[in-house]
Amino acid sequence: MAITYTVDTVDSVANTTTIVSNTLTITAASLILVLFVDANQANFGTPTISNSGTALSWTTITPSLIDSTCGVAGWWAFGDANGNRTVTVTHTAIAGATPRRLHSIVHTGAHATTPAPSGKWLHSASATTDVSQTMTPTDANGSCLWMLCGDWVQTNTFAPLTNCSREVADSNVAGQYTTCLLRPTTQPRIDGNAFTLGETDTAGTITYIALEIVAAASGDTLLGQSPRLRFM
Repeated sequence: MAITYTVDTVDSVANTTTIVSNTLTITAASLILVLFVDANQANFGTPTISNSGTALSWTTITPSLIDSTCGVAGWWAFGDANGNRTVTVTHTAIAGATPRRLHSIVHTGAHATTPAPSGKWLHSASATTDVSQTMTPTDANGSCLWMLCGDWVQTNTFAPLTNCSREVADSNVAGQYTTCLLRPTTQPRIDGNAFTLGETDTAGTITYIALEIVAAASGDTLLGQSPRLRFM
């Protein structure tokens, strides 16, 4: 079964400590990746994630908290058989509203035990105009690669690198920030070759997080499926 995905994106400038996704369609075979960006790292705090309904078990992807730039963070969890969910990210209260964006990406066909290997969690900030990360897929079965960028200089000049594309339109709020969700143009990957994911920018101050979601290995039992009998 090839890995597939759907993306839910929510923007907010409300003066509140939370941002909430739309309802996500999940099953016991779903892998949910949540990526969050806020325009002002100084107000970012230590964000946390929760969900409606039965609590899922969330793994935190180490956030990138760099002074004077955007804050970015991520989490992943397996779905369950108890119905669809919304997810909520909570972070520090702020005196004035700053823009925030929440991407919730639901994958099917992800690896059942190690869908987001920690060795592929990449995050930093750059004083230069461009950021990129080269990742070699864990296997050749069709991994998805993601990069979330936040530009504190709000230049609105993101341009994906060769063979990369925006997943959704950039969010640009004048005087605040620009943010972009990037992926390979061919997603999922069709081979195990190293791939460079990134963007070019004009006079940006970029914070980013990048990672891999691994496809189920050939012959693996996916979540929610019964094992197949094998004969030697």
